[in-house]
Amino acid sequence: MAQNITEALRWFIMAADRGNTGAQAHLGGIYSGGRDVERNFVEAARWFKKAADQGHPKSQFFLGSLFKIGRGVPQSDSESLRWYKAVANQEFPAAQLVLGDMFAEGRGVAQSKVEATKWHKKAAEQGDVEAQQKLQRC
Repeated sequence: MAQNITEALRWFIMAADRGNTGAQAHLGGIYSGGRDVERNFVEAARWFKKAADQGHPKSQFFLGSLFKIGRGVPQSDSESLRWYKAVANQEFPAAQLVLGDMFAEGRGVAQSKVEATKWHKKAAEQGDVEAQQKLQRC
C-alpha cells in the first residue's frame, strides 16, 4: 500500500509542477489534512498558493483560511482578506460568509455592518444556512 501512495504522490507532484491546478489543490489538501503523509501546513500553503495564483477557487479559500489562522504562513488578516475577496467575487458562498464575518468583526478591515450584511446576503442567497441565520439575527 505504501508504494501505491508514494507512486500516486509522485504523479500528483509531477502534474502540479507542470501547472495543473487540480493536482496542486489536491496536494495542498493532502498536506493540510495529513492524509497518507505527515501533516505539513507549509507544504499545504505552498501548493494552495500555486493553484490560487492561477485562480483556483477552493485553493484561494483554503489559502485565505491558512493566513487567517497563521498555519504554514504568517498570520495576516490582510492576506486572508485578499484571498477571501478573490474567491467571494467568484460566487463562493463559504468565502462570502467568512468575508461577512470579517467585516462584522472589523478583522483586517474597518468594521462595517453594511459590508457584513452585503456578504452574508450573497452567501445566504446561495443557500448558506449559517449566513441565513446571521441575517435573521440582524
